[in-house]
Amino acid sequence: MTLWPFLSRLRPRVQPFPDGRDLRPLAQGARPVIAPEAQPPRSLPMPAPASDPLAAPRLLEGFTRLTASLFLTDRHQRIVARSAAALTAVQKLGYAAGPLEGLDLAEVHGRPSGFREALADPARLPYECKIKTHGAVYKCIVTAVHDEAGALTGYAAAWEDQSKRQLVEMELGRALSMIESCPTFIICGDPDLTMQYVNPAGRRSLDALAHVLPIKGSQLTGQSLTAFFDRPAEVARLLADPANMPYRARVVFG
Repeated sequence: MTLWPFLSRLRPRVQPFPDGRDLRPLAQGARPVIAPEAQPPRSLPMPAPASDPLAAPRLLEGFTRLTASLFLTDRHQRIVARSAAALTAVQKLGYAAGPLEGLDLAEVHGRPSGFREALADPARLPYECKIKTHGAVYKCIVTAVHDEAGALTGYAAAWEDQSKRQLVEMELGRALSMIESCPTFIICGDPDLTMQYVNPAGRRSLDALAHVLPIKGSQLTGQSLTAFFDRPAEVARLLADPANMPYRARVVFG
């Protein structure tokens, strides 16, 4: 007796897909094939890292410790942060005695005329001005701060202490005035003996002796001082040694 007709009736009947595809291979153990467009994604996007809630306070704390004089304001020109050096400079100038946060930026600049209007005009930024008081000079530069969309969010101001530079410029001005008015022939130059300046008395002397001099007064700048000596190489060697200073020589022209 054979059991095949009976067992064949126990096999499940495989129905085709509605679109006509045959399911018999799947019933016989074949692995399904998924179309490329229907395959699941191989990887999922990584979640965005959580922001540090203490990042902003740490940034502001570090900002206050900067040695440069810096200010940050909101878009209404009210100070929201400042460095320790900025606080010291403002107190030195006498523009504020207490905390600077919340004050108008123009107030710590001495309320100069047209200051707020200049910052409100994007065409005038960055804006530059100077604070001059007795014994103190600061160069101030104010720039706009924008967000990623380009909208104005505030201003940043930086001060440069030019007090010492101002004193040096004043002293140089006095010395130059004395040289200009001196009736003696004076030539100034670089350490390598390159002439850079001659005072008015010297220019008059050069013009009077132009017919016997090796170079004209108009050609003096950039020339070596040794051009006036008979043995320029020897003079250059002597003048290169500070021990030979001051150096005196008599030169005859004509």
